[in-house]
Amino acid sequence: TWISDGPSYNGGGCAQASAYNYRANLMIAKVAGKLGYPDKVFKERAEKILKAIQDTLWLPSKGVIAEFIDTIGNKLIHPSPELATIYLSIDCGVADMFQAYQMLRFTETELCNEKTLNRQGRLVYSSNWYPKKYSTCGIFSAENIHLSLAYFKIGLKEKGLDILDAVVDAYFMGKNPGLASHVLTAHGVSDGGDLDFSDVSSMYLRLIVEGLFGIRFHLLDDTIEIAPGFPSDWTHADIKLKDISFDYHRNGCQEEFVIYCETKARKKIKLPLRSTRIESVFLNDAPVKYKIEAAVNNCFLIVETEITGTVRLQVIHGKKTIPTNIAMRQSLQKRGVGSILFPRDSERSPGTAPGKADALPDIPAFHDKLSAEVKTEAGSHTGFVRVKEDQYDAWLAVDSVAEDKTVQERRVSAVKNTTHKFEPLDISKYFNSSIMELHTQEYRTPRPEGYSIGARLNGRYAWDWNQGGHNAVQVDDTALRQAAPAKQIRNSNIEIRNRKTQDCKTGVLDNLGGSLSIQELNRADQTVGVPGNAKRLLGLKNVGEDFHSTNLEDGMGVFYSPSGIPFLTPEKGNNIACASIWDNFPSVIEIPLAGKALELTLFFIGVTNPMQSRVENARFTVTYLDGSTQTVSLVNPVNFDDWLNAALQTQNETVYFSDYNHGMVQRIELDSQKELAEISMEAIANEVIIGLLGISVRK
Repeated sequence: TWISDGPSYNGGGCAQASAYNYRANLMIAKVAGKLGYPDKVFKERAEKILKAIQDTLWLPSKGVIAEFIDTIGNKLIHPSPELATIYLSIDCGVADMFQAYQMLRFTETELCNEKTLNRQGRLVYSSNWYPKKYSTCGIFSAENIHLSLAYFKIGLKEKGLDILDAVVDAYFMGKNPGLASHVLTAHGVSDGGDLDFSDVSSMYLRLIVEGLFGIRFHLLDDTIEIAPGFPSDWTHADIKLKDISFDYHRNGCQEEFVIYCETKARKKIKLPLRSTRIESVFLNDAPVKYKIEAAVNNCFLIVETEITGTVRLQVIHGKKTIPTNIAMRQSLQKRGVGSILFPRDSERSPGTAPGKADALPDIPAFHDKLSAEVKTEAGSHTGFVRVKEDQYDAWLAVDSVAEDKTVQERRVSAVKNTTHKFEPLDISKYFNSSIMELHTQEYRTPRPEGYSIGARLNGRYAWDWNQGGHNAVQVDDTALRQAAPAKQIRNSNIEIRNRKTQDCKTGVLDNLGGSLSIQELNRADQTVGVPGNAKRLLGLKNVGEDFHSTNLEDGMGVFYSPSGIPFLTPEKGNNIACASIWDNFPSVIEIPLAGKALELTLFFIGVTNPMQSRVENARFTVTYLDGSTQTVSLVNPVNFDDWLNAALQTQNETVYFSDYNHGMVQRIELDSQKELAEISMEAIANEVIIGLLGISVRK
């Protein structure tokens, strides 16, 4: 299929490449065995790859195989897979059926889903990575076709058909009926993409043959699998290929399959049960033995035969309906305990799923219910319950959503008629660059020994369509440089708006044992230690020395965020303190604080890219004199984004200071009873730069 050419893993250990190599080594081992050559080296390599995927990239708490793991820097695991990682893990066989189900559910709960106009089919965006770039995040025909095939291969035909409906719409709703563009709109219409991509047509053929009709040739194993995924209400279907033909008819509870194939191989016919009991099974008009196989939300009847030529299979199902899968919603505090309840028929016996799935524990039955308690983190989760009734045997999925109901305690109430005084701190001594020069530098190290072109030498993502254009770098800091002189506002009262209501607040501060002057807030505690790592401390001789306010009236201006929070910014010279894994800057910057305060606000910019999505990019840590800390993780695109792209994050205030550039304001509510020691800013992810422009303190 069409793997997007936008992602770059910066030398990381990648799930997609590993899945391909696992499959390739497995196939070569079988070829070697057929030809009489040693196959041990290929088998061992395949086993090693599979073990590495399961041990390193499988994340049980999230139910996914991670996208990749960094091999440089902090060696982070990037937990949010794109579609290709999900369907390739299933198609190449590195995920078992329990893992496959959970990963497919990830596409339903964590990725953006759309409906087509005509058949109301389902289309899925290829990732939740931002900023959205061609081709890291979009609706792509081949990606959705392969996703549909993955559903069919594990027996979830209804969900596979839902996507197939959308693809059929695409073939008829584009500019050229009968052709599907490789890029689609949310409604399934061509988005101006190419019409001649063979990965769309080739994958569509695979979907129809291997998915809908379920014809899968495994000739290295001397097997032909036939596992049709027809809609339950279909009464007939047929297909004729070069090597096999297949004719299907159904009349009520009786199904008939006529298969013609001259290839000498074992035919494995795999059919979903339509009832809890099979009345009879005939092969070429004679009774035949069959097996029952449990699957996720499915139970299959399996008939195997070595007959070549015509095979006629007749199956008569009973009339008792099969058990349905279990759906429930779980609401609990993050990492808390919640009860799971779901209905159970007294004749059905529960169990637990084996393997690596995030299954429920052994659970007792009470009257007509099963009950279990789970400890888990917020998000979507799945357990599996073994259900047996008559001949029916299946693992029914228990889908749940654990919601984070934790309410952050507000230490300061935003009551009307309350004055919120913010006083900006002078942090100019920690500035180590200027905004205008940020992308004129060359970022050469650290990079992996192998392939690394995802980040250009100027630190920008290689496929960067930002607000200035393709791979453009447009920077304008005029608004920061021409901010009102500090001396004009030094003794004035500062009012801010509440971020949620935007109402202006006025009044008097709560009495916290005496107010603090800006000099007191800026005075660093002399006991703050000075670690010896010069890279982390910018080479400062005395990090613990006092802040100075002498420059407040000389060359310093005050820039206000839209909510009215003031930050000191210099008229000229360096105006940003940067931290990064890149060797151009320290990875950590520590700034001493003193006294007590209610709130700390930090005005900063970020350099990031889609490959650093859904993972911690940077971190703020407030340290108190007693050694306790408060930490804020900055995750792209939750509360952190790229300063040259359109603002995406929603949890912090966005501050545009030009048509092309924006920053963010992080507000940290402090423990007002504790003495402050320092604030540190640390870069966590590779290719990321975090640049601090100013700090303001609320007394």
